[in-house]
Amino acid sequence: MDKRREKEQIKNIRRLKLMLILTTSYMLVEMSVGYATKAISLVTDSFHMLSDVVSLVIAFICIKISMKKWSRNTYGWARAEILGSLINAVFLCALCFSIFIEAIKRFTTPEAIERPDLVLYVASFGLCVNVFGLFLFKHGKSIKRQHQKAETQLDIRHQVEEEEYNSSQMNIRGVFIHILADAIGSVIVMASACLALFTNWKFKLYVDPSLSLASVLLILISTWTLLRNSSLILLQTMPSHIDVELLKNEIKQKIPQVLEIHELHIWQLTGDTFIATAHILCKNTTSFMQIVGEMKSIFHAHKIHSTTIQPEFVENDKNLTQTNKCLVPCLPKDQSETCCKK
Repeated sequence: MDKRREKEQIKNIRRLKLMLILTTSYMLVEMSVGYATKAISLVTDSFHMLSDVVSLVIAFICIKISMKKWSRNTYGWARAEILGSLINAVFLCALCFSIFIEAIKRFTTPEAIERPDLVLYVASFGLCVNVFGLFLFKHGKSIKRQHQKAETQLDIRHQVEEEEYNSSQMNIRGVFIHILADAIGSVIVMASACLALFTNWKFKLYVDPSLSLASVLLILISTWTLLRNSSLILLQTMPSHIDVELLKNEIKQKIPQVLEIHELHIWQLTGDTFIATAHILCKNTTSFMQIVGEMKSIFHAHKIHSTTIQPEFVENDKNLTQTNKCLVPCLPKDQSETCCKK
């Protein structure tokens, strides 16, 4: 680990510790006051603050893990962040459902907010905490993705380390977005308290549950993307920006020496790390290294920087009749579990 990366990680850990203390303290105060004053919008915001606490803990754990060497796991714990994001998203959906039910109950049996002045003070303090957090993590709002090109298979280890660093920066950016969303929630709570405190509008009892539903909708919209993306990555689905058939055709058009491509698999390790494996058929070994270099350039153009290419060679045209099948067959006892069962 280079000094620059280590220094940045230490700074991020200090920021996360400070923000975690502030966020947890405010969340407990906000939740207590919300239930005591029957302000559902304040309770909603406290649950959203709870999601911020979870995201801060996840970011903290990911950075601590990434600072250690893990010889047992070849990719380290690169997907710990993704798993944590999925847990966070599911937890948020469950919380939103409970808040939704509570808000509906308030529509049928409306209750006045007790001590709206206290609610306003608590929400104002929360907004100050969120603004402080935005300044604390403002370096995470605009992160340029850096793509280190691995020219040989030996460079892939270095490539993965660089991409883990970028993933750490993306983690901090996620914290920034969480705090920004919570700042918006604090503004909604302040608006609800002001209406209850300074107006005599006959429908003001319905403002609090209405704003709570609006806040739930905002949380669900932001959570859906997190839930969908983390699930797709853990399921190792094809990246959305890649079309396998178009990629195969591009390789064969630009590299005539490649006779056929099969067993092409592309998946995501993390949000910004794409990995590909492929079997290629060519006539001789003399130009293989040149072919690999050209193929890697094409993969790099599609943001795939970790690749494993298995060559298969044909000596005469007789073997070209089944170019879509592996020329290196699997062992008979393994065929039911490998590509050869096709």
